[in-house]
Amino acid sequence: MSKRKAIAALLIVLFILNFPILAINLDVDASVKDSNKPKIEQTNPNGRTGDVDDEDEVVDDDKKSRKPKVHPKKSFTITLSSDKPTYGQGEIVYLSGSIIDSGKTTPTNGRVSIQVLNSNGSTIHIASKTTNSFGEYSDNFTLTDEATSGTYTVFVTLSLLAYQDSYNHATFTIGDSLTPSIRISSLYVTDQSGENRSSFNPGETVIVRVVVQNGGAELEKGMIWIEVSTPNGVPIPPVFVETKIKRGEMITVGVSTPLSDDANLGQYTANSYVSNKMISQGGKFLTKSKTIFELY
Repeated sequence: MSKRKAIAALLIVLFILNFPILAINLDVDASVKDSNKPKIEQTNPNGRTGDVDDEDEVVDDDKKSRKPKVHPKKSFTITLSSDKPTYGQGEIVYLSGSIIDSGKTTPTNGRVSIQVLNSNGSTIHIASKTTNSFGEYSDNFTLTDEATSGTYTVFVTLSLLAYQDSYNHATFTIGDSLTPSIRISSLYVTDQSGENRSSFNPGETVIVRVVVQNGGAELEKGMIWIEVSTPNGVPIPPVFVETKIKRGEMITVGVSTPLSDDANLGQYTANSYVSNKMISQGGKFLTKSKTIFELY
């Protein structure tokens, strides 16, 4: 064999011997490159767990359909009253009210929708008002000279951003009404000496006083309810008084609520309702009102 042929044969042998090494090195490089790639562990639909590349990440249907939690809106109470329980034809009716928030703030710029129905159920007045910086609103309208006698009902709806809508109603009469026309003209708290107060200390006694007026027919078995709720929303057992409320009569009822020395501090709510008889006997509430006081 010539010297040139011998050198060529040697080169071929060396190439064949080194080829597996090159292939192994290529595989090692590829595996190292893959090992540096981030993996995301996923559970596939059949329940098995495996690694999925980040660019192949799968978002499950539950995650797609999941909705953000919605927190309930805060609530408040809107009050409503007329300046008199009874009017004559052609008179001006003055309405007013305010917002009592469930917290310590006074909501402002609320939109108040007002609707007045006569004794036949027909709408005689509609208005839209805005609460002022004190959370108060007012409205007035003039009754016609042909206004029918009976009980008139005023409905109010108050809408305010980030709050639940609040509703209330009140009644007044024109002439002689065949049905009672009950309203709570005042609800307030005092101490035992009769002094108006909005804050108390543990161990004191709170007197909740409610003034009820009847501008319509006599209410035979009027039930005046007073209930106080703690800052946690737990109601103290309500107290009720059964009484006859004559046409044009005004009645004041006071209920004492002793506060223990270890009573919870915070804001208490006093509610008052008037019904035409016991609720358990089929009675219904005719009007309601609410006020607050603080224990510190």
